[in-house]
Amino acid sequence: MSKYTTTIQPADRNPEFEVVVEYAHHKGDPGRYYGPPEKCYPAEPAYVEIISVKHNGVDIEQYLSDDIMTAIEQEAEADATAQAEYEQDQYFDAWRESQRMGA
Repeated sequence: MSKYTTTIQPADRNPEFEVVVEYAHHKGDPGRYYGPPEKCYPAEPAYVEIISVKHNGVDIEQYLSDDIMTAIEQEAEADATAQAEYEQDQYFDAWRESQRMGA
């Protein structure tokens, strides 16, 4: 489970305020389309599951509009993608360094 902080504006007349979004990132699966039929399965796309949206420790998700929740979900997806890219870069940097040290 991951968390990030963002700001939302619940209505045009209201000021923005900070919320903490907790979410689970499901990486998905590319599927398998070769081999015996019983071993094949369709691809599953990656997705983000919003666990909670809190302001001052209070879960306010039920009070937010669908548009705001969609925007929060898109931000969570961007956050998860950035984190995955960072982790991949760190992995390959460490691998390259180990290759350089071993050579």
